[in-house]
Amino acid sequence: MKNISNGTAISQLPITLPSYAKLNLSLAVSEEIVDGKHLLQSVFTTIDLSDQLCIDISAKAEPAVTIDMTFAERLHRIQIPLQKNIIYQAICEYLNQLEQTLPINLHITVQKNIPTQAGLGGGSSNAAAALNAMQMLCDNTLSTEQLRTIAAILGADVSFFLDGGCALMTGHGEHMVARLWLPPIDIVLVKPDFGLSTALVYQQFDRSPKPAGNIDAMVDLLQPPSRRSNKTVNAENLAALLTNNLTQAAESLAPEIANITAALERQPGICKAMLAGSGSTVFAIAKDRQSALSAAKIFDAQGLFTKVCKTI
Repeated sequence: MKNISNGTAISQLPITLPSYAKLNLSLAVSEEIVDGKHLLQSVFTTIDLSDQLCIDISAKAEPAVTIDMTFAERLHRIQIPLQKNIIYQAICEYLNQLEQTLPINLHITVQKNIPTQAGLGGGSSNAAAALNAMQMLCDNTLSTEQLRTIAAILGADVSFFLDGGCALMTGHGEHMVARLWLPPIDIVLVKPDFGLSTALVYQQFDRSPKPAGNIDAMVDLLQPPSRRSNKTVNAENLAALLTNNLTQAAESLAPEIANITAALERQPGICKAMLAGSGSTVFAIAKDRQSALSAAKIFDAQGLFTKVCKTI
């Protein structure tokens, strides 16, 4: 494999990378299905809640990949067989693109801070972080186009996470149409003590589809300053344009989501709350950090997974 087995690449180990969560600020799911999946438009943004991936050399005798996962407090512990772990799959797909096998032993430790089945893209983010780490090990051997090809194989959100930030995504979520500009905005995350299967939420959506909202106004608001109107990008203006037409489907499966959303919106300084992706997390836009912290205390006291974050 190019450069991975020589001293230059080995000297880069260990590699530690953050793996950021995301929010769909606007999610417009179409009833149209292509290749078995719904088409959609969405404004994605990364937030500063992140897992941590550390890649180092393993002591195993034969070339192999091993993955150990630890979980933050209040996160459900999950056991994933190695072959089904998206980090392992990302490394395998990367090697397939190089038409190489692994010449060294890689040991990956993952500190999980992003809950699963939460609508925050933790698994997809982990896969993208693994691809970026392999690029570092292999001296950026693969092109951007090759990386995005791998990302599309792994999952629709993975391509976005290769760069993160704020962007308009289309297709199944894998096509980046435009880079957008978003200043740091205070966010409250509240996740009930259960997750939601994305597949089940989409199945429920198909039973009673809700029309997609128009995301054009948000895209216009979040244009880079040189191309944007004089409208200020702040918490209130952003909150007014949030939309997610999977909400009704998720709430029909888990009515507690609607209760959390309503309770968040009753808190002082909270502009609006909305389902994150396909759930089960609810996120709220706060006017300022103190409002976010005050709202978070209410739900933290109930034992729910609660985080105060900022958009990146």
